[in-house]
Amino acid sequence: MIGYPLFAFGLLESVVSLYALISTIVYYFGRLETIVGSVAIVDSVFGLLLATVLLFATSVAFRFISDARFYSSYFEHDLDGKIEYTELSEITGNSVAFVSFELSLFRSTIMKNFEIKNVGSKKYIELHSKKYTCQCQSCGATIEKSDYFVGECSYCGSSDLFAKVITDDRFYCITRDTKKNLGVAKSYVKGGLGVRKVVYILMMVLSVILMGINLLYTYSCITRYNDEDYLIEVLFTPGNHLNSFELIKADLMDSMIFGIFIVIGLIPVFVIAVNKLWRCFTASLCSSYLAKVKRPFVKISSLPHLNICLSDKSKMKLVKAAICNGYLTNCTFEKHNGEIVVALSKKVVKDKCPSCGAPITGAVDENYQCRYCGNLIMCVVVKR
Repeated sequence: MIGYPLFAFGLLESVVSLYALISTIVYYFGRLETIVGSVAIVDSVFGLLLATVLLFATSVAFRFISDARFYSSYFEHDLDGKIEYTELSEITGNSVAFVSFELSLFRSTIMKNFEIKNVGSKKYIELHSKKYTCQCQSCGATIEKSDYFVGECSYCGSSDLFAKVITDDRFYCITRDTKKNLGVAKSYVKGGLGVRKVVYILMMVLSVILMGINLLYTYSCITRYNDEDYLIEVLFTPGNHLNSFELIKADLMDSMIFGIFIVIGLIPVFVIAVNKLWRCFTASLCSSYLAKVKRPFVKISSLPHLNICLSDKSKMKLVKAAICNGYLTNCTFEKHNGEIVVALSKKVVKDKCPSCGAPITGAVDENYQCRYCGNLIMCVVVKR
């Protein structure tokens, strides 16, 4: 949370420093030696450097935290415990080298419970899981099973989803529990999303109001700059310390610069508020839709789009941004049959082909084609 105050401080410092720098240059325009030797110029340049460093550092930190949140969501929905870098590259749109850099950095800082493995030229992620000694339900062979992940018996090839855990006499029983999360929109959104919407709306309204006030103030200064009646009135006002038209105009110019830079400083605040609010509404809209869907995989084209005609690529960016910000939860992107889809909470519910009885292994998609008889088995993976 410290990143937001630092970002706000960097933004404020950059606006103040730029204002002081330009104001000084305008005030002493034509006197280069005075400008170069001015303490205000040195302080302004130092302030700009500090603000640049802060803004860059916090922006990078926000990007990394968002990406780490997305990777975490993706890992939580994985079925087999092994994820190739090429797969992550296609889902995120980043290069394999960048994915590798981020995960290497995250593993030593903000993420845990995974290892980076190399097999030849390929890199992949292996998620941590406790190993259990199990008994295959099909042939009775003793096998090792990773908790939480699917696998197959090395003897008969059967899926070991129902393998009996020998050590504490229990089964990996996976049931057809399709009612959980159905109709419950809050299952897919972060708590307090409504409060965040209110905060971002207030940020938008306040920034617009302040920008309007400063624009009117700047406009009034511009109209008065060459208004002789106003200049004479100020000149002869009792207690006025500005004893010439040049000083009055310099003061007006300083006020104009100040007003313009306040507006410039408020523009990023407005843009950030709009961006965050858009992601909040995306999360709300998608959560309401996903809660009604009974299938575990949803096509990008099927997602709602806030009554705006958006391409699938634009929808994907919006949904990914909502996931990265943590507003949309319990779902992620996966690639099936060459198509990227939104994957919801899911369970594998069958381990034998109903036609020939052959084992089903490595099922990760909604439908599965039997390797032996070629029969298409519907709803191998369902939403839980």
